[in-house]
Amino acid sequence: MNPRRLEKKRRWGRLLRIVLGTAFAVYLAWLALEILSYRKYEAPPKPARTERTMVPPGGPAEASPLSAAPPEPVELRGAYHLHSRHSDGSKTPAELAAAAERAGLDFIILTDHGVPNLASLEAQGRAGRVLVIAGTEISSSRGHLVALGFDPPARPFSQEAGAAAREVHAQGGFTVIAHPYSKTRWSWGSAEDADGLEIINLDGDLRRGWGTALFYAPVLLVKPTLALLKILDPPTAAAGKWDRILAETEERLDPPAAGYYSLDTHRVLHETAFGVLNLHIQLDSLIPADDAAASRAVLDSLRRGRFYNAVDAAADPAGFRFWAEGGPTAPATLHVRAPFPFAHEIRLLRRGEPVAAGTGPELVFNAREPGAYRVEVHLRARTPLPRGVPWICSNPIIVRKEVP
Repeated sequence: MNPRRLEKKRRWGRLLRIVLGTAFAVYLAWLALEILSYRKYEAPPKPARTERTMVPPGGPAEASPLSAAPPEPVELRGAYHLHSRHSDGSKTPAELAAAAERAGLDFIILTDHGVPNLASLEAQGRAGRVLVIAGTEISSSRGHLVALGFDPPARPFSQEAGAAAREVHAQGGFTVIAHPYSKTRWSWGSAEDADGLEIINLDGDLRRGWGTALFYAPVLLVKPTLALLKILDPPTAAAGKWDRILAETEERLDPPAAGYYSLDTHRVLHETAFGVLNLHIQLDSLIPADDAAASRAVLDSLRRGRFYNAVDAAADPAGFRFWAEGGPTAPATLHVRAPFPFAHEIRLLRRGEPVAAGTGPELVFNAREPGAYRVEVHLRARTPLPRGVPWICSNPIIVRKEVP
């Protein structure tokens, strides 16, 4: 080869190695910065007595003493939508419960595939300190439908979506549409086919965000929670559909359709995932000692939407409350309590549209218009949680039309 051409080729090779080496060093430095700067924000042990934001419709905000809330509920923290060896998971229910106990959870909800999955149902009860509750995930004509709280049927559930929902209801249960906009997508029919839907599905986000997951793959070795936070997607489609369902059914359905943050774990990262997305159930009294009664209490709270969702890996949501005063009809006073010492924004939505916002420990809104009201809390402090992903997502309170 011509010596000049050979020298030129060598120079280009050296330059390419320098560029690639520099890019790799920058990549590693970026990952190191992400790892070192990641922290989970902790909530104070008790809500502080301070100021609130009062937002009258169409009027300015004003300062006011912190309102008296209803008695503090008993809060249970759990994980929803898990698969065990009884379907396509890698762990036994006992192993999942042990991992959940290490993660500090109070309950887990198995959703093994079946019509229903009888082996999974037999695994219910307390395992150590964790309450194991089992439903089943039905592969239906419209997509995957999770059935919860039902008595075992005499014959298999139908795989036609509407019929399956009716059969689950006939057995005393309720249903949740699984991953409606990822993996096996839901083909929408009647809004009343299900009692709830998944707003975030961690497994779906992981599969859809494989590029982000690949970029953060080295982080899985040292901070797996951080890597899972990074792959979460803003739930624009699912939350929008939920708001439309609520608007269409707010005068007919009681309780209204509930929204769920779902793990959908199968084979890996169970214990890590248990600390990422959680359901926080709020009970009026201590959970019963009897396993069956305890399961009924949890399932009844889910059925009625008496829970909120949170990305616990980003910040501790302890102390969050959302309640109404004044009865079920307009006008009503809606209270949001978010007593967190780190920067956050409360957003109160009606039929999906923001009607009030605040950055303080409490927001109070005079709801004169009927509709489905729900709350999102977004972190404004430095966080690995992608912008647009609600840190806290409440379930709705329905303010109904005033009866003449």
